[in-house]
Amino acid sequence: MNAQNVVGQSNCEDSLYVPEVALDRKPHKRQEFDTLDDAYEFYNKYAKEGGFSIRINSSKICKESNDIIRKEYVCFKEGQAR
Repeated sequence: MNAQNVVGQSNCEDSLYVPEVALDRKPHKRQEFDTLDDAYEFYNKYAKEGGFSIRINSSKICKESNDIIRKEYVCFKEGQAR
């Protein structure tokens, strides 16, 4: 990670890592996918190119149909103590 990838203070705990990835790999607001598999593939490629990995943080299942209607992906270290 170089200085261009870090936003914020020089103290590591106050820094935000911003991955340098190709423009077509960057997520954007209101981005939609045809399937949950497409979403996973997109975010997994983004993470890999950015130098980290992802995991599922939470998901929601429709009680009536038992279909998965939402999955939340986060950095694999999100929520861990520093």
